[in-house]
Amino acid sequence: MENIKKRNVNVTEGSLKERFMIEKGGFIPMTRRYALVLGLNATGLLIDLCDKYEYYKATGELNKYDEFFLTVPSVEIATGLTKAQQVTAIKILIKYKLVEGTNQRGLPKRRYFKMAEDINKQLDKILVYADDKEKEILARNRVKPPTKPTVGQSA
Repeated sequence: MENIKKRNVNVTEGSLKERFMIEKGGFIPMTRRYALVLGLNATGLLIDLCDKYEYYKATGELNKYDEFFLTVPSVEIATGLTKAQQVTAIKILIKYKLVEGTNQRGLPKRRYFKMAEDINKQLDKILVYADDKEKEILARNRVKPPTKPTVGQSA
């Protein structure tokens, strides 16, 4: 209990957003427009995969197929996604052609990910989908403006 009290931050000392930014272990920068289309889990996984891909590429650790590996536990630690949530998120990323696929190899089994070669093009398409989805949501939930009472009607 004492440890919890020490970690609580008084809201007046800084913004809650700052709290998330300075927390040990970093944060996942989530783009809302991608989350609108892909969902929070798939977007969070995509961001983590892109981060790992850039790291492995920069260090020359991609394999001959331009793949990199991540274990289920390492993804869960980085994103909080359980194995089942990861499987669902991966299916979404494959559906939207952001990830070309996964292969399992080795002992212990490692999942190898291959990012789409045209990922930037696919991300641009998702932004268009996001615009369309936002319009659809607004149209579906549009509330008719209140009508003014006419003479003789009570408000």
